[in-house]
Formats: sequence, structure tokens, C-alpha cells
Amino acid sequence: MTDRVHCIPAKSLADPKPPRARPSEKAAKRDGDGRDLHDADHKCFLLVSKSVFERVARGIASDIAPDARFDPKAIESMQHAMEPFFVERFKQGYRIVNRVGRTALQIEGLTIVNDLCAK
Repeated sequence: MTDRVHCIPAKSLADPKPPRARPSEKAAKRDGDGRDLHDADHKCFLLVSKSVFERVARGIASDIAPDARFDPKAIESMQHAMEPFFVERFKQGYRIVNRVGRTALQIEGLTIVNDLCAK
């Protein structure tokens, strides 16, 4: 009996090709990277929740103009503009409190900051 060598075609040894993607799947993959940037651009980490800020802003506005109305984007823009201001004021207040030797910020510290910044 003769020994036969079994030949397997080289094509079958290679890794099979992945299934072909449909055009809509290609577009989804292509836009996926841009979508991540879009989502990251709209995510912001605000210190004060939107509902609390909106309630305070509407309360202040009602003292000035009782029938004032706001676009939701306007309130969001006000919050984005005001948060850095608040953060800076609190930092200044903590600096003053630490100079005095206290460990907690109280209303007096913020009052001093407001008085110093007003001058």
C-alpha cells in the first residue's frame, strides 16, 4: 500500500474573510467616531444641578419682572456663565478663611470677598 499525502488547497487554510458590511453599517461605523465627539461636546459637568439653578434664576427674575419668560437654552447659557464666577468667589472666600485660621467658609467670608471685589 502506498502512502498518500493529502493535499489541502492553500485557500482553505487562510483565515476566512469576514462577512461583507452593508453600506448603512459602513456609514454607522464611519459616523461613530464623530458621534462620540459630539456627545462629549454636549456633556458638561456642572456643580449646581440644572433644576436648582433654574428655580433660583426664575425666582430672581420674578422679583424684577413677574411675567419674565426664558428659553431653556438661555437658562443653560446663564448657568455656564455663572458657574466659573461662583467657583472663583468660593476660592477667594476659602483663601480668606484659611488666612484667618478657620476651616469652614461662612457667610461673613463671602461678604468680605464681595466687598473686596466691589472696590
